[in-house]
Amino acid sequence: ARLYINQQNWPKAMACLSQALTRHPSDAEAHIMLENVNVHLSGKPYFRVPAFMTLSGSDAPEAYRLLYGIAMAQRNFNKNGGAKDGRLAIVDIYDDRSNMETAAGICGSICNDKEYCGVIGPFSSQFSLALSPLFNSAQLPILTPVVSAPGIWEQGRYIFTASDTNAARCAVIARYLWQKGCRRVGIVVDRDSVLSANVAEYFRRSFQALGGQIGSENKFTGVKFDRVIDKLEQDGVDCVFFSDHRGTPLALFAKELRSRGLKIPLAGQVAPFTKDLISVGGNAVEGLILSGYFHSDSSTPATKLYAERFRHLFGGLSPSHLDASAYDAANIIFSAYKNGVKSRQEMGAYLHSIGADPQEKGARPCWQGATGTFSLARQLDIRDIYLIEIHKGKYDLIRLYRRGQKEDPQATPTNNTPGWLPGRTPSGEDNF
Repeated sequence: ARLYINQQNWPKAMACLSQALTRHPSDAEAHIMLENVNVHLSGKPYFRVPAFMTLSGSDAPEAYRLLYGIAMAQRNFNKNGGAKDGRLAIVDIYDDRSNMETAAGICGSICNDKEYCGVIGPFSSQFSLALSPLFNSAQLPILTPVVSAPGIWEQGRYIFTASDTNAARCAVIARYLWQKGCRRVGIVVDRDSVLSANVAEYFRRSFQALGGQIGSENKFTGVKFDRVIDKLEQDGVDCVFFSDHRGTPLALFAKELRSRGLKIPLAGQVAPFTKDLISVGGNAVEGLILSGYFHSDSSTPATKLYAERFRHLFGGLSPSHLDASAYDAANIIFSAYKNGVKSRQEMGAYLHSIGADPQEKGARPCWQGATGTFSLARQLDIRDIYLIEIHKGKYDLIRLYRRGQKEDPQATPTNNTPGWLPGRTPSGEDNF
């Protein structure tokens, strides 16, 4: 299909991609390529949007999920008539291979292409922070779907994220561990990750605010954890918080932890619904606690509709926080074209207007999408939070935290406490 696309032989490319999707309906990249080919076959005018993604390397298992949301948003946008001037959307996919040098080269190519008015991506916090000066210099707005490092909001007028910080997600995990009787936590941090360090700090503050102690804090590189677990045992912790966004390292850590006979509660910040977390971790990740701003079983109308359409389009595949965030980000970029944006400067102004202070000229309401309500113009952190446990190989929703109201954070759950299931885990809705 790529060969035929390079030759601009659209009919043969369409035939190849249609067959590929018949066999593999969950191939997100093929969905995007086929939509691009259909745009060319339609003969209609189009605009191009770069998807600055990570499809190979260490971040690929999580990052590939973003393509699903982008594919679904592109398909819906084109199906509904496209931009204000009738143009349809073509998505150009770039793979940074989890490599900074490759990412820098892609950044240069994207910035130099004057057709591009806005970028979806990058995936990682480190790449986004490092490349922000280059995008600002080119006056090319980027909207990264899932970057949550706190520094992203101060990177300049052309840098935006569709994510919230991880502070509230860490706070609900800290409170859950506290309510389960944990008082002395071990924190495990990736030595080479800015995001991992930020998440660890959020959790540390929340757990200590409840009265808990940091019994041990250990850094790791790669996927060797024997020394880390030795230290956790020596320090006598009664629970562990693993601060990393990738599923495989957490799964391998859990396997080694359980092989030592340590049955203490384990929590992390891997995005829920990560496939390799369960496929690699197996029984070792049973009982693992996670949190997120999205759950496919949510009764929220926008989320419920997204989950239904997602499963239908991708052959029954379950959606996740990652693809839902990319879906929201892509929809925002496409909505800019729907509103007549035709330049980088206009794109930057449009993105800044979403969720801006109502007193600002041209301010638009916060965006309400599949992942909840959020702002691009400022750091609001107002999404609801889902507390999730891996139970019998599935991501079970055990509690929904509604934002903006209060509950005693040191209260201990009992069988008579409303909303708590006896003998297992909390369930239902909670105020936070």
